[in-house]
Amino acid sequence: MKAPLATAAAMLGLVLGTANATSVLMERETAYGALRVEQTQSRRCVVASYDDRDAQHYIGCISRAQLGKLVLPYTRNLLAALLVQPKPQRVLVVGLRTGVVPRTLHTLLPQTYIDVVEPDKGLSTLASGCCFWFTNDHMRLINANPRAYVAAAAREDVRYDLVVLDTPGPTYIPDALMTREWLTAVRELMSNGAVLAANTWQTSPLYAHESATYAAVFGDFYNMRFDDNRLVIARKGPLPSDSEVQANARQWAPSFWLAFHTHVNDLLPLMDSEPDWPPDTRVISASAPPQALRAGTVKRTYAWYESVLTPLARAIRNRPVTAALLAILIIGMSIAAARPRTVAKEG
Repeated sequence: MKAPLATAAAMLGLVLGTANATSVLMERETAYGALRVEQTQSRRCVVASYDDRDAQHYIGCISRAQLGKLVLPYTRNLLAALLVQPKPQRVLVVGLRTGVVPRTLHTLLPQTYIDVVEPDKGLSTLASGCCFWFTNDHMRLINANPRAYVAAAAREDVRYDLVVLDTPGPTYIPDALMTREWLTAVRELMSNGAVLAANTWQTSPLYAHESATYAAVFGDFYNMRFDDNRLVIARKGPLPSDSEVQANARQWAPSFWLAFHTHVNDLLPLMDSEPDWPPDTRVISASAPPQALRAGTVKRTYAWYESVLTPLARAIRNRPVTAALLAILIIGMSIAAARPRTVAKEG
């Protein structure tokens, strides 16, 4: 009896292993670094290795079994923008990724005009070839530098009711697309009552500075935090009342569920407008660029370590057993932190 059971277990393991096996369909060098298209039985993803820590970051994913399924949580949570501006007539999406975000909006708003600005033609080709990205009379792709496009659109007096900033970079959001000057230029393109939705990370060392910058340009905003990600949902004008958001949620609930199996009740608890950063946090700007603020963050971190570790070293100087145990603990933590890892951080 043991042999058949062992054979069955081995076959089950083989089947499960095959189902979860990952194959690389394509690799391409882009402005965002080296990207590869990975595929399992259930989904296909565009993946970037942004740093030297062997951490993977997903540019975007699609479901192979259900084309309409929103695989990455941030793509589902972005639907919250429609609870603040339920009927946008014209939409700007900065950053194509795999085309999931603009395609999702097009599914829900087929008569809305959607402009997608993507500077990298290589990513555009990859998205259309591997991720079912397409254009039509209501959804167009503009291969241009985002700042140049925003400036040109402002000269032509173009206005958008919804703007989505979804811009991966070689390490994070490009520095030029984090400043008060950039967000102010984007705000000028927005109609009164229009909404901005920006995809960022809550684990970013500049989290507080980014938050202060959005607040400086837009005032109060919804700060949607989940996993390692954070979505900023801001409005040109005061945020809507809770009753307005609830009414919009009831309007969109059937469509969200039927098209994407997304419950509005999963979105509403994430829509927190209370500031969680120090009130004196410096705003990111041309005079205080991200690089300088990152350096300041590192210096403050080292200063904190020094303030903690120096007294600790003095305290255990004449206690060899305690010092040895502490050294073992630190070495173990360092080994664990150095292990290669795969994280589902979304660009």
